[in-house]
Amino acid sequence: MKLFIGIEGVGMSISVGVMADEAGKILAAVRLPFGISLHTTPRADLRCRLLELIKGLVTTCNLSVEDLHESTICIGLTGVTFPFDALVDLPREFEKLEIKTQRLICTGDAEIAFASHTGTDCGTAIICHMGSTAYATGKHGRFRYGGWGPAIGDEGSGYAMGRETLREIGRQYENREDPSRLWDEVQRWLANLEGARIPPIIALKSGMFRWNEKVLEFAASGLAERELRTAVFSFAHGLARDEGIWTLRCVVGSLTTPLMLAFAGGDNNAKGIVSRAADDLVEQHERACSLGQVKPDCGPLVFYGGVM
Repeated sequence: MKLFIGIEGVGMSISVGVMADEAGKILAAVRLPFGISLHTTPRADLRCRLLELIKGLVTTCNLSVEDLHESTICIGLTGVTFPFDALVDLPREFEKLEIKTQRLICTGDAEIAFASHTGTDCGTAIICHMGSTAYATGKHGRFRYGGWGPAIGDEGSGYAMGRETLREIGRQYENREDPSRLWDEVQRWLANLEGARIPPIIALKSGMFRWNEKVLEFAASGLAERELRTAVFSFAHGLARDEGIWTLRCVVGSLTTPLMLAFAGGDNNAKGIVSRAADDLVEQHERACSLGQVKPDCGPLVFYGGVM
């Protein structure tokens, strides 16, 4: 039986799998509360999550993974940025699942976001969630610019904006400036991440507990209230050390929400952070267009990602 499975692991909190027959009829769909990223999700977790999605689909149709030997599976993940990722790295991880399939297609977030929104072969996209990248497709092929991840550089991304937000709070403290609107918004956000209007994520709850614990520690120390701004130092490093880069990235990336609240409230430093991030995204888009020899107005421009 020929089956077609699509797996989308672009969001940080939701992953989706869909299975269809040759006629395009949807046979099953699964939505699970976790993200999958090729380079920031631990490999054991990545494989388990892929397997859970696939098993969820076949079980819905009273099938087993052994029935997929004639199937085509397309996996679209954040982090599938370069040919090595698509042709070697992700296929190698999939092989470890020992699922026999007729064809495996591996692609990235920008490609499936553009295709799903436009259905065309010419146009551009700017992706901005925890990471960032620009994408252009036309008669000369498909081209990306950016998307090097948190270990090297995700300019203009949610994580980059959140990291700059924390650094700005530190800079204000170092310059002995009064607490700002940006600081007030960040404090409120970190204290109540459990009530954030985004899907509940264990990483965010962990960040909330750690921040509130840090606030209590500072209160007990007898230090002046303005010293609490220095808590972002031990808070961020503690997350990275004890919880790992994924949790740090989720929590710091979520700071785009208080950043935008401060921006809307007229905080000049917040405006500067947002403006610089926008410049970084525009530059990536221009570079992708140049590589692909694509005019920016050749087709639709897709904005995608939680920050957008």
